[in-house]
Amino acid sequence: MFGGLAVDASLRPGACGVLDLVFRAGRVAVDARLIPLVELRSPRGVVWAPFTLSTGAPLPGNASESLLLQPGARQGLALDLLGLRWEQTVAARWPSRSLREAAPHGTYEVVLHLEDAAARGTNFPSRMSVPCGMLVIPAASDQALPADEASLQRLAAEYRRLREEVRRGSTDPELRRWGGAMHDALARIGELLGDGGHSAQSAIALLGPPDRTVAAGEHTAGGTPEAGQTRLVYAWRGMHDYLSFDVERGAILRARWYFAGE
Repeated sequence: MFGGLAVDASLRPGACGVLDLVFRAGRVAVDARLIPLVELRSPRGVVWAPFTLSTGAPLPGNASESLLLQPGARQGLALDLLGLRWEQTVAARWPSRSLREAAPHGTYEVVLHLEDAAARGTNFPSRMSVPCGMLVIPAASDQALPADEASLQRLAAEYRRLREEVRRGSTDPELRRWGGAMHDALARIGELLGDGGHSAQSAIALLGPPDRTVAAGEHTAGGTPEAGQTRLVYAWRGMHDYLSFDVERGAILRARWYFAGE
């Protein structure tokens, strides 16, 4: 089933629950249908969360993922554990809760599992397991967000509200004015998410789906993403002026603005 597949998995030092994954094919190609998931294990119990291999988003109920790698090829992903949907293994239902809702505070062993989708639910399940390290989930009294993260969540909520106004056709000048509410929110969000410590998944969870995703080599007025990178575009004044994030292996490398000019 797993052929020559090898997986490197480790928690990112200094990051809050980011798991860096690299899937590597050996001398033969990998063609597998999988259910990728993470387990957190402690004496209090086990919680689990399935995810997509392409973006690290929560995997929809009872879905599976395709992993295709040519001989010697690699595929990387920065997996944000806080952005996944979790559940206790004893609950026997597809995960739908946040990590803090599903897991009591404490220290957990983090384990990556790749399950053979065809064998799931049979008497002969097949899985590949990779230990990833230890994760500490603080008590509720210790869970206050750092100032920048608290600011980011507040700004993201404001951006989502303003974005919805734009979609409803609002003519409020604050939505289009330089230095207006929408421009200010996006500018500060760009500074915070573009600091090299955030994943594409966390950006999408905060801001919602991008207005456009630009693939490597695809030309736009705002430039062309480099090989191995994608660009998430969030419009300010339509595609006339926008904020974008360069992403590689699921991690945001930088934020950049494109302005067509006043």
